[in-house]
Amino acid sequence: MIYGREHVDMLWAAASPDGGEEVFHGLLARIRSSMDSCRGLLLEYPAHQSEDSIRAAGFVLHRTLLWMKAE
Repeated sequence: MIYGREHVDMLWAAASPDGGEEVFHGLLARIRSSMDSCRGLLLEYPAHQSEDSIRAAGFVLHRTLLWMKAE
């Protein structure tokens, strides 16, 4: 986690797209519960992966992050 200078901290998460949803949700929920309630948290994560876990942890999908890969 990067502690921002403004009112938002940034979190970049990397997890396997093949599972581990319960673990990922638990991690996000734990982070949210330990945060200062006066600060926001911005999570950067690939589009269309783990969206249910992210929402269940209290995040709102705000924009789509598309990660590029060579074919």
